[in-house]
Amino acid sequence: MFDDPSLRFWDAEAAIWERTLLAVANPGYSFLGWSSTPALTFSPSALSSLTISRPTSGSSVTANFSTNSYNLETQHESNDGSVSSSEGNFSHGEIVSLTATPSLNKDFSHWETIKSNDYTVTMGQSSIFGSLPKISIDRRESPSLNLVRGYTYQFNVQLEEDNPFYISTSEYNDDTFADEYLGGVTNSRITNGVLTFSVPINAPNQLYYHSAKYSYSGNLIRILTKSDSHVLPHPNDSEIQVAIDHDIQLKAVFKDEEHKLSITSNNGGSVNFSEGIFPDGATVSVTATPDSHYNFVRWEGNDAINGVTNPFISITMTEDENIRAVFAPVLYPLSVSTDPALSGVIETTNNQFEFPYGTEVEITLYPKSNYTFTNWSGKVTNPNAKTTTVLIESATEIVANLTQAPVDLAINPVTLSVTGMPMEDPSAGGTIEVPDNAKVGQQVLLQAVAKEGFYFSGWYHQDGKQLSSAHSTYLTFSADTSISAIFNQKSVSVKIAVKDPTTGKFILNEGVDSYTELSIPVPLGEKMMIHSLAAPGYEFMKWTIFGSGIRTSGNKTLELDATTDLEVEVQYRQLIPKLSIVVTPETSGFIPIGSGEKNQNGPHIIMAQPLNGYKFDRWEGEGIENHKNPTTVVDFNVDSSIEAIFKRIDVEYPISSSSAISSREDWIETTWFGYYFWNSSLGNWMYHESLGWTYFYKQAQSINQHNTWLWINDWEDWIWISEDFAVNGGTYVYSFNRGWLFLDFVNQIKYSFSSAQWEQM
Repeated sequence: MFDDPSLRFWDAEAAIWERTLLAVANPGYSFLGWSSTPALTFSPSALSSLTISRPTSGSSVTANFSTNSYNLETQHESNDGSVSSSEGNFSHGEIVSLTATPSLNKDFSHWETIKSNDYTVTMGQSSIFGSLPKISIDRRESPSLNLVRGYTYQFNVQLEEDNPFYISTSEYNDDTFADEYLGGVTNSRITNGVLTFSVPINAPNQLYYHSAKYSYSGNLIRILTKSDSHVLPHPNDSEIQVAIDHDIQLKAVFKDEEHKLSITSNNGGSVNFSEGIFPDGATVSVTATPDSHYNFVRWEGNDAINGVTNPFISITMTEDENIRAVFAPVLYPLSVSTDPALSGVIETTNNQFEFPYGTEVEITLYPKSNYTFTNWSGKVTNPNAKTTTVLIESATEIVANLTQAPVDLAINPVTLSVTGMPMEDPSAGGTIEVPDNAKVGQQVLLQAVAKEGFYFSGWYHQDGKQLSSAHSTYLTFSADTSISAIFNQKSVSVKIAVKDPTTGKFILNEGVDSYTELSIPVPLGEKMMIHSLAAPGYEFMKWTIFGSGIRTSGNKTLELDATTDLEVEVQYRQLIPKLSIVVTPETSGFIPIGSGEKNQNGPHIIMAQPLNGYKFDRWEGEGIENHKNPTTVVDFNVDSSIEAIFKRIDVEYPISSSSAISSREDWIETTWFGYYFWNSSLGNWMYHESLGWTYFYKQAQSINQHNTWLWINDWEDWIWISEDFAVNGGTYVYSFNRGWLFLDFVNQIKYSFSSAQWEQM
């Protein structure tokens, strides 16, 4: 820049044409030298920021600057963590972000400013005037340097042997080193080696570096005042931003991961420390100490120590921990009792019996009935008052003393009958021996003796509760009491039942009520009378008695002695009506089936058979199904009488004349009853080819009636035959003695249904 900007233009003929020029580099830039067109002369040098030139008409002078770059370097221990950044060269005022990331089990500690830097010093050529030598700093053409007070810089000098490197207070260098600056400088004027510059706090704000051989080959050194907080406003943050205005070296410092241990406690004790910072994995011993009259209860905190009751523990630090020691007051027992025992109730404050040291406890005695309070034994405030206080300083025992009062006893016998009702004479069941009075809590002897036929049930309180079942017992009373000594009449269980309730009932003793079933208790040894009562249509059959054994009786009235449990069963049977059949006229016929008791297994069949010279006419009477059929059924429920009426006939017919086939004289062949010989001279006799001599009764003249009774002389038996029961070559017949038979006239054999066998005819 000109010495006076207003004089940048002038009249070269009339005005002074020699001008002084001064170039001042802005922060972040370095002045490199002057250039002009046409080429002008600069004094003392075109490389000097302050120079004099004689411009000519139309001259142009240029001040040449270069941009400074500042180096940012970071350091860290690779095993401890890493740093992410754009490490390198940056422009003046540029903001650079850095992030420090710790490794496993490590924590970030802080950023550290490294207050030193190294530069390499060599000789190079001016980029403006190639013939002029220039000092090169880290291969940069004579840059201006920003150095910080308190920092140390090392210049690794590599110059010719006759060209020493040094620091000066003046931009101008000469051979006398008159302006050489030596504050904090080691090895000044070195040509090949290290010049060390520890920037003093009182160093001037501007210095210069030079080579002695070549004038104006160096440049400006700005001396900056920078506190650590200016360089690193937040050194403890792992993520920072750095403003670049000089060369900076930073170190990310990591440390072993640390954890905070905080320990608290409630009232009643203390711990050996309250908090601390410990490395990861460190083992820390913790102690809880209770105060007097307190106990250590437990630790609270992480899962490893929750509920631990040992006051001495060790904790391995793997994370921040907050633990708490819990103390509780020692609870001293207050033991209270009564003398005599159970003669009263003692209540305390809130009905508690354990208290911390120094607690004043109120106690109150409530005597039981028939006991009176005397005094307290033990350390109480007022031993003669039912309500007093106790000061708890240790385990304490207090006794309430009481005296007994007498009780009145009313003890009476009661005798219950087998029905459970009291008997008129309360002493009928036994006698008792008891006292008239007693004292509260005193054992009293009670005795009971049962009479014959009775047993003692027990001693019962007036509220019905059984006190004892023993004949002789000791009881204790706390108040006036009424007691019953209960005797019970001995009994046996008697169960009476009708086997079939529809057939009848029974009456007990001289009663009027009748029963089909009854279960009652009966006094032991009592006589009983049970009367049978048959239903209409039934009659008494028998008694069956189950007791110590089984026995029966056919008497309608049963007499028993109740000496054991009994079960009695009465059985009735149905009355079977009888049927009487009268034949009219007499000797005109007979009744082979139907007279007598009614058939119980089916219809009652009646049959009328005419004698010789008669035929059946009809039945007369009630309940007959078919009055015209000689074989029919009759229904009756009481003894009854009916009449079978026959009529006389004049002509006799042989058996089954309607189906008879005459094969030879007087021999008759039938389709169902074989061969037989007959003529009128034989009357009712005939000779049967298979059966021999046979006497027959002809029943009817009708051609459709082919049935009769035959007397088989060889069998000495009557048989009843009917063509209705015939099959080819044979017939079913009914034998009066043998029952039903089948006669096979073809094979001359017969089958007996009663014996289930075939026999020769």
